[in-house]
Amino acid sequence: ATVCSSADDQGKESSEAMKPVSWLTTLRAIWKLGVPFFSDPQVRSKAWGLLVLNISVILTEVALIFLLSVDQKHFTNALAHRNEEKFWRTIWHLLLLIMLLPAAAFLQKLVAGTLALEWRRHLTREAFSRYINVEQSYYRLKMEDPSIDNPDQRIADDVYHF
Repeated sequence: ATVCSSADDQGKESSEAMKPVSWLTTLRAIWKLGVPFFSDPQVRSKAWGLLVLNISVILTEVALIFLLSVDQKHFTNALAHRNEEKFWRTIWHLLLLIMLLPAAAFLQKLVAGTLALEWRRHLTREAFSRYINVEQSYYRLKMEDPSIDNPDQRIADDVYHF
């Protein structure tokens, strides 16, 4: 099992063939990026909390969708059997689910966005600590190779792509 990756991080022609990458390589890359984030004392508890909350909200959404399909079945059966009591009870369940689903979807987007924001903050701190350090890599990069324009923009682009 393989996935495809671009041929080069520098942005080669899009017409070039994609290189296959193994799932194991992908999982190693995810592990290499994820472990520092989830073990960083500054964000560890918040990151784990947001991850667990995000998974919980996704599972809640799945459960609500399942209940919606069950209630749709009950609604159809109530109509077919002309059961007025079951019909109205099912209508109220459906209305409740129809109100809860958008709220759950909104909450999931909010939690996922907050987790992504924390991820970007962590990566930005890491990138800046590597570029702007005691060796002054950032300044040497700017002075030693004048062909590199806007190194600060490049740092931001590096973080964006992760």
